[in-house]
Amino acid sequence: PWLISTVEDLQKLAETVNNGEDYSGKYFEQTSDLDLTGVNWEPIGYTDEEGYYFSGNYDGKNHYISNITSTGKTDDNGKTMVGIFGLLIEGSVSNLHVKNADFSATGYNWGYAAAGGIAGAALGSTITNCSVENSKISSKREPDDTNGAGGVTGYSAYSSFLNCSAVNNTINSTCYAGGFVGDITDEGADGAPYSNFTNCYVADSTIVSSVKDASNGWSLAGGFVGWVNS
Repeated sequence: PWLISTVEDLQKLAETVNNGEDYSGKYFEQTSDLDLTGVNWEPIGYTDEEGYYFSGNYDGKNHYISNITSTGKTDDNGKTMVGIFGLLIEGSVSNLHVKNADFSATGYNWGYAAAGGIAGAALGSTITNCSVENSKISSKREPDDTNGAGGVTGYSAYSSFLNCSAVNNTINSTCYAGGFVGDITDEGADGAPYSNFTNCYVADSTIVSSVKDASNGWSLAGGFVGWVNS
């Protein structure tokens, strides 16, 4: 595996993914705790429409990424993703722990906004033995419409989560807010497994959803998931 030993290594991973390298079939290991105080973080991947997402395998080796602040990255259609990983497609993240994160995503025009401690959005991916704690995670969209925020991921489609936790977090969305995942949409892919969660939990968290302009007409909040569409 490629080794992620410094903040600069992590930033280089994000830079290369956001320039079009998805690392499908490749492996990474984090070798130390990383403190991102003062770093202007851009997530690893952020759009499927422009082909910038992570499809590799990242093993945190039970290390932390801490004190990280980001407003995410926005594509040309106004879609914004934020997290350590902005967008996972058929990738995996394991044994990674995030604490003291402050993530907020704002979508524009018709672009979805997704915010999560590990990943903004996970599509056909696997997240195992990961945790998010003492973090603030929020999403909104201008004009007010669908968006999702969750402790571990803002949006899930056909993804699997095993032995993950979200503890002492504040989740805030203008549409779908969940202590673990904001929005689950599992439809349109024949034969794909539904999103599934095994031995996962949320504790000591505050989850708030409120429609800002009442233009989309609803707001949904749940201790574990805000919205399940299938």
